[in-house]
Amino acid sequence: MHPQEPNQNQQPEQPQNQYVDPNNTNVQPQVSSSSPTTSSVPVQPTTNENNLAAVLGLIFSIIGLGLIGVILGIIGLKKSKELNGKGHGLALAAIIVGIISMFISLVVFLMILLAVPSLQKNAKLQQQKIQQQNQQYQNQGSFPQSTAP
Repeated sequence: MHPQEPNQNQQPEQPQNQYVDPNNTNVQPQVSSSSPTTSSVPVQPTTNENNLAAVLGLIFSIIGLGLIGVILGIIGLKKSKELNGKGHGLALAAIIVGIISMFISLVVFLMILLAVPSLQKNAKLQQQKIQQQNQQYQNQGSFPQSTAP
């Protein structure tokens, strides 16, 4: 028996892990297994310095000290430029939350300011009612019957 010679109509076997070009141009992709490719994005030096003003600004804004939070947020925003953008988002959040906190504080203050005269008026009426009841007690020797339900 003769060893089987490849038939001219049959294509030679391709290794299984090899790229087969459908256009048969015999161009294989360049794959490097040594190291990952490097990007063209410049790498900024890393620093361990944090934007403390931005962090404190956000904390003060959250706990209701909006003016201090806004001031520290502005300082943190300026410092973030020196730190290549580190803490920019925190500083911006401190300013926004601080402004919202100041607005809420202003609304609460105005509500209290408007409510105080009404509360004083009610307190005076209650005080007059108690004085009348005390005078009746002194004159009659007993408190009048309560009209409360």
